[in-house]
Amino acid sequence: MKKLFNGPDTIVEDMLDGYVASYSDYVARGEHPRVVVRAAPKAAGKVGIVIGNGCGHEPIAMGWVGEGMLDANAVGDIFAAPPADLILDAIRAADRGAGVLLLISKHAGDVINGEMAVELARMEGLEVEPLLMYDDISSAPKGKEADRRGAAGTTFIYKIVGAKAEEGVSLAELKTLGEYVRDNTRTLAAAVAPGISPITGKAMFHLPEDEVYLGMGVHGE
Repeated sequence: MKKLFNGPDTIVEDMLDGYVASYSDYVARGEHPRVVVRAAPKAAGKVGIVIGNGCGHEPIAMGWVGEGMLDANAVGDIFAAPPADLILDAIRAADRGAGVLLLISKHAGDVINGEMAVELARMEGLEVEPLLMYDDISSAPKGKEADRRGAAGTTFIYKIVGAKAEEGVSLAELKTLGEYVRDNTRTLAAAVAPGISPITGKAMFHLPEDEVYLGMGVHGE
């Protein structure tokens, strides 16, 4: 698979530089260079919405930073959850005085670092609530929905909860709405070819050319 980039050591920063330069009307860099925020913050007194995720899923989630959607995105390394202190920077950037809803796609690293970021934010006196997101039916059976992975269905939460946040509703109402959207969303992924890691240059998984794999996770699980 052919790729165009300067080098694996700077691939995330270079991508962020290019994205923010191309869409400066909509997004900007936060105080931390790995945080993408709205170019025009929402009005004071409204709940902020934040997500942290590994790079490599674009346009998720920086592509959903903007009016009526996310307020800030903390960007980790390729397919690696951002550290807790980076997520905390994003929470600070999104806080408009009414609390922050932290969206956490259910993968082990994201959950651990996200929950730690919530604790750190609360220690600073910030009001923040986590919302675990999961939708992939291939990762756990019916009746064990909370064991499922987060996948493409999380985007419905970005948009629906993000739009409601613009109306000025409370943090508790937004979390309840997010849980409702999550609990009514199901996805199933189909993989037709493996991605090639820009770091290792190797395929993320192996799949015969005449096969399609149903139930592939977003990182090639």
